[in-house]
Amino acid sequence: MLRIFKQLQNSVFMLFLVSYSFVPVHAESMEVSVFITASGQRTFFTNKIKEFEEKTGTSVRLIAKEDADYKALMKKWFAEKSGPDVIHWQGGERLFRYARRGQLQEIDDLWQQRDFSNRFTPSAIDAVSYQGKHYAIPISYYQWGFYYRKSLFSNLGLSPPQNWNELLHVCNVLKREGIEPITLGVKNKWPSAAWFDYINLRINGLQFHRSLLTGNISYHDERVRKVFSAWRELITNQCFVKRNIVWNWKQALPFLYHKKSGITLIGNFFAGQLPEMLKEDFAFSPFPVINPNIPNYEEAPLDLFMIPKHSKHPKMAEEFLKFVASEPFQTELNIVQGTISPNKKSPASNDYFIQQGSSVLEKAAGVSQFFDRDTNAKMAELAIGIFTDFLQDPNIDRTLKQLEEARRISFNL
Repeated sequence: MLRIFKQLQNSVFMLFLVSYSFVPVHAESMEVSVFITASGQRTFFTNKIKEFEEKTGTSVRLIAKEDADYKALMKKWFAEKSGPDVIHWQGGERLFRYARRGQLQEIDDLWQQRDFSNRFTPSAIDAVSYQGKHYAIPISYYQWGFYYRKSLFSNLGLSPPQNWNELLHVCNVLKREGIEPITLGVKNKWPSAAWFDYINLRINGLQFHRSLLTGNISYHDERVRKVFSAWRELITNQCFVKRNIVWNWKQALPFLYHKKSGITLIGNFFAGQLPEMLKEDFAFSPFPVINPNIPNYEEAPLDLFMIPKHSKHPKMAEEFLKFVASEPFQTELNIVQGTISPNKKSPASNDYFIQQGSSVLEKAAGVSQFFDRDTNAKMAELAIGIFTDFLQDPNIDRTLKQLEEARRISFNL
């Protein structure tokens, strides 16, 4: 009986050794977070994570969340100095605020080793660089600009406007034909900010725009007044569809479909809404020049991957950044999303709108990210409402006073 017991003990011990030998040496997983904004993204990132694991032998846990939930988690991760080793996020001020606080790992060594300055477009590099240092890998972006009906313009002898006077001319010709020139739906308010952004970029340039949106310049500055004076010229000339406050951005599009309007200022997500039978009749054109002494800066919201300072696996995280910087990854991702690859080695897209956007953004002197990405959340909420009110009643003095009050509240001045 004793012999049987000892044999049983030995068997259990051997079973323990065998079981233990199958436990991975590296039981910890690196964590990567992504925010989901388009169909197909979740499947794409899941498959790519598996590919990365197979190539590197690294175990990765994917955290994928929708927009609102993701932003709430972001606050928690940075407040508690915990969470993912690699974070999917957005360029410009939304990145810079974390760099400014010392919460991100700068990746200049990686950037130089991989010669990323020659692999990415200048505007994309600008959106991930703060005070001369690089803090992220750009992975996708998309253009904003004018979309218009080619047949309508051709029938009326019009060309897409290249400067402010030409834009006013287009408006006047369309009005004479009984067509409301520019369709716009501001029921949800944010589309109105695109007009402020572009007019400010074209009159005052990117550096002024960034300084203004980060609270460092007063809205009583005469340069801001010039922006609203130009915008009021379009409003008082009845260039925008009436009752634009009633429609959201999608509800305003049928004006274009039925040739009741000729042009709109919007992001390239617009192309995904176009009825198939009308796609061939739409074209893209950049926002017109206002001040010829200011280079063309464009609105191009950019997504990226960054490494927080609290990353538990910074070396593994850098390997992941190399992976997402590659041409194959970026080419596939941007096909899935219908966006533009900032990697210059990605093959040219067959999509007309992506081709046009790529060309414009490659030539851009720099990019902004859109008002609500370039300022803090409180200022975005207040200012976008003020812009929308201005479209209904273009009182410049009142608008500047309201914006300055919003700046003081939002930035605790």
